[in-house]
Amino acid sequence: MVRDLFEERDENDQGGELYPSLEAGLDAVSDGRKALIVETTLISDLDDGANLHLIAEALARGLSVILVNTEPQRPRERQWAHLYVLPLSEVWRIQARNLMLEIQKTLTGSTLEQEAFNSRILGYTDEQTRQWIARLKREQPALGAQTLFALLTQSQAAVVRQAGNRCLGVPDIIGDVEVVFAAHRLSLRPDAFDRVPSTHSLVRFGVSGDFLVRLLGPHIKEDIFTATLSGELLCDLNQSLRSNVEVFTPRGWEPR
Repeated sequence: MVRDLFEERDENDQGGELYPSLEAGLDAVSDGRKALIVETTLISDLDDGANLHLIAEALARGLSVILVNTEPQRPRERQWAHLYVLPLSEVWRIQARNLMLEIQKTLTGSTLEQEAFNSRILGYTDEQTRQWIARLKREQPALGAQTLFALLTQSQAAVVRQAGNRCLGVPDIIGDVEVVFAAHRLSLRPDAFDRVPSTHSLVRFGVSGDFLVRLLGPHIKEDIFTATLSGELLCDLNQSLRSNVEVFTPRGWEPR
């Protein structure tokens, strides 16, 4: 049922992205129209096909590839890293971004202002940054969080409303909840709302990256991944929330 709500993104319509393919983005970096490309990966996934393809294409264009391990203190299977592709003349942007990320660790959550500043460090113009912020507002319940979806019965949705959309409620009251993670290359279909059964409500919420790895494992390969939560694990999800529980309506996601 949930899979029917998603479809693959149109390769020619990347939600406002200026460079609809990896190769187009690398060409832009190579000829100076774009400062750099940065990808986030698990250290244990460095040798997967996508990362190796990125590195090969970058080196073929004479670009540098720099890996920054952001969490060296963690076990290897849980270490995340930033993979930068850029000319050597733009390496200063990595140092500036690392400093910004260190400062953000002392703050509570991410803000659109911080994301705009990050975009400028990455070399985007004001107009490009505006387009990116607009897309984030549309596609993510919380900046820097991982998005999960769930189809709730109307009685479960009522529990969420009674909690002010701040959490999924007490496990003993809401019962088991099946959550869904959809790969980035998937997006909700234009007619997704009409496909949701009248007996259910589609909700989404942002959770911490640590919780997602704990729930789905460090190697998420499936396009659609589901897990049923109850008891202690549902309590842990509530504690890991980084956003309101948003309900899909004909007007979009509410409350924002």
